[in-house]
Amino acid sequence: MDKNKKNNSNRTGFTEGAVMACLGFIIAIIPIIVGLKTVRVTPDEYGSIRSSMTSADVFVYYKRWALIAAVLVMLFFLISDYITAYKKKSLSTLKNPAVICCGIYGVIAVLSAVFSKYKYVAFAGITERYEGLIVLLCYIFLFLVGMYFVRNIKRLNFIVICIVLSALLVGLIGAGQFFGYDIFKTEAAARMIFGSSYSSGSTLTVKYDRVYSTLYNPNCVGSFFALMLPFFGVMAFALPTKNKLKYVSLGLVVICAVNIVGSGSVGGLLGVFVSIVLSAAAGLVYAIRKGVFKKLSSTVAIGFAIAVVVLGVAGAGLFSADGIILRKAGTIFDTLTGKQVQSSPYFWKDLSVRGDLGVITVHNYEITIGLDENGEPVVTEKDVVLKNTGVSEENGVVTYTYNIKNMQSAKVMLSEGIIYFEGFDGINTVDFMFRPTDHGMTAVDRSGRDYDLDTEVRHIGFEGYEYLGSSRGYIWSRSLPLVFKPKTFLIGSGPDTFALEFPQNDLRGKTRFLGNPYVIVDKPHNQFLQTAINTGVLSLAAFVALVLIYLFSTVKAVFAEKDPVLNALRAAFASGITAYLVTALTTDSTVAVAPIFWIMLGVGCGLSQKGFRE
Repeated sequence: MDKNKKNNSNRTGFTEGAVMACLGFIIAIIPIIVGLKTVRVTPDEYGSIRSSMTSADVFVYYKRWALIAAVLVMLFFLISDYITAYKKKSLSTLKNPAVICCGIYGVIAVLSAVFSKYKYVAFAGITERYEGLIVLLCYIFLFLVGMYFVRNIKRLNFIVICIVLSALLVGLIGAGQFFGYDIFKTEAAARMIFGSSYSSGSTLTVKYDRVYSTLYNPNCVGSFFALMLPFFGVMAFALPTKNKLKYVSLGLVVICAVNIVGSGSVGGLLGVFVSIVLSAAAGLVYAIRKGVFKKLSSTVAIGFAIAVVVLGVAGAGLFSADGIILRKAGTIFDTLTGKQVQSSPYFWKDLSVRGDLGVITVHNYEITIGLDENGEPVVTEKDVVLKNTGVSEENGVVTYTYNIKNMQSAKVMLSEGIIYFEGFDGINTVDFMFRPTDHGMTAVDRSGRDYDLDTEVRHIGFEGYEYLGSSRGYIWSRSLPLVFKPKTFLIGSGPDTFALEFPQNDLRGKTRFLGNPYVIVDKPHNQFLQTAINTGVLSLAAFVALVLIYLFSTVKAVFAEKDPVLNALRAAFASGITAYLVTALTTDSTVAVAPIFWIMLGVGCGLSQKGFRE
């Protein structure tokens, strides 16, 4: 062998190992990375949506940096070796429709960040989310690597093994939480997470009582396992009986189902259900065209298996232990059948002012707050004046405590002319702020400015349906007007800037439909809406076109290919991606899940292209 050829082969082999190791790290390891990090919030956030200069992050910060580090390592090796070795193919690569769509999405994202008025967030991402331009470009890079580097059976098998490992690691932790053993409540986990900040007896406090695994939010769990469950379900069903991965996949289907049910994610279950139905329909057409159904017994067996999977997943989700999915599904059904959902699930119902009084509505009665002639608070419950049960002063803040029905604690604090009411309903501590003026009582926003509660906040649709999907109807109604701003329509407000654009000062709307006037809405709970607002409608169109190109090319490749294993994998990737996208209608993109989606989308595109085995 020529010495130069041998050196090139060694270099290429080393590059292959490094890139595949990084892909494996992103798929299998990054989702389970956790660790406490106290970070300074960006200048764009402080004073607008955050009152503290720091934020404690456990589940996202290190995932973001691990992703960036892995991408940089891959980029180094590919620039120095792979791209040079394949420079003759670069022009034809750029002509690929999927690459063109991806390029358009990337260019618009760059323009969106450059011209955003929130530069810090647009480039680095908002605290506890971190999906700024840098991370979006990482996603695009992962798509291209998945599409053009995973070009043979050996590399494809490695990716599949990493997906198996990812689902297993995240799934076992989540399954433990489902059955009452949360690893994050142990001292050993606390030592690992808190590091040098650990103190004896400390444990991690998480506000969710559903499965969150290492992904922080149950909605992320729903999104992750919506991607995984159909992927393994199709492989368990479609792989040849001699393939060992078929039986591994069957076991993982059970683990995935436990997690997605335990998360209480209706969006995740809906994604799985839609994906299974579409996969079953596509499989039926494929079987008929390929002559698989030559015997009636085969048809009955396949149909029975599909019915068991569909009914099993749907039934398990609807009748989960706490009934949360059944309740959510009922709300959605009522909405789809035209019934307005007007019953608030929150303790705090409304916020208003009446003359010199601040008025808070809870259940079927009102709490009013005002000041007497001595400047001391007057609190009434159902028009009955309450006596305080204690008074204290610290650092110039005078605090009065009260016993109010259905509240575990209630306080009124006076500081610098502002009246703070703090109530704990047993689940959430909620604050209300008022200021007495010459013109009567007024509400105060997060920045300490007087706010007119009658201010009209722009909204589109969902009137009477604001509580739909855990109040997603309210969030969507206030988010849609943001899409149609001229600049937003073209290039968006900047990557990850949704929270800065959303009308956070809608105090009355938030009280009515979210149960808290000062809660920060940091995501729209819809990845497509998220994309349209952050990077513009044009970028959303490019993303949707990319997905449609992929799905169409996959269907075409499946009907043209005779290899049953490759066809099973093509169908599995397409099924998982479809479920993820359906779930994305009610869930956002996150650093914990999105990298795997983009890699799988890229690998799926590569599988559907000619010359896969090169």
